[in-house]
Amino acid sequence: MLTIGLGGAWNFMFSFRQWTKDDTKGQSGGTTHWRYLRSAGDRRNLVPNRPYNLEVSVQGSVVTLIVDGVEVGGGIAPFQLNRLQTGIFCIGSSDIHIRNFTV
Repeated sequence: MLTIGLGGAWNFMFSFRQWTKDDTKGQSGGTTHWRYLRSAGDRRNLVPNRPYNLEVSVQGSVVTLIVDGVEVGGGIAPFQLNRLQTGIFCIGSSDIHIRNFTV
């Protein structure tokens, strides 16, 4: 799984990450974890109850995050992307509202 958006670990405001398996112990071993491909900003700048306009651009293997019309980060995907699986992944301690989701 590949995610790009607001938040993430280590108090970053934006992150581009991959859910992956550590293959150092062979096929039957290893642990799954987030591999951060790119992170930036300070999470303390996120304002509660403020709507954010997020746009993700994918051109080939290049993924870009645009927040409120400003390109804030992205990178090159570690594998070829397809159009078959697109979605929204949210975690929060209060309600999260998604409006005008389009692909």
